[in-house]
Amino acid sequence: MSLSFSTTNGADIYGKGELKLEPWAVDYFIQYLKGGHNQAPAMFVIAKDQSLAQFWYCPAGQGNCTPSNPEIWIKKCEIKATSECFVFARSRTVRWKNGINLGKGKASRFLSKWSEAEIKAKLKELGFLY
Repeated sequence: MSLSFSTTNGADIYGKGELKLEPWAVDYFIQYLKGGHNQAPAMFVIAKDQSLAQFWYCPAGQGNCTPSNPEIWIKKCEIKATSECFVFARSRTVRWKNGINLGKGKASRFLSKWSEAEIKAKLKELGFLY
């Protein structure tokens, strides 16, 4: 018999606190948002120290498709990262709460049709860029 303990619970999957994205992380987030013809953003996970970020897609047209258990994706990130990982975004909504971004609703949502400049402006407005 084996037991496994999770250090993450449902309330702790989303990042919180100050996070100023480095240029590579911004570019990677833009890549995530843009997807492809048959891909829809599912989840974007980032290490708190930005040593690593990973994202996953769902096939386009699958409705509200998200990975079944965010903790699995967080643990995959933490295997390679040098700090704890948290969900930054689910679908096209930034869930990281930093005192400016509430992590829900229209104010936290991004559109794939936005230009890189519009995405960066929104990240700045939400407090993720200097």
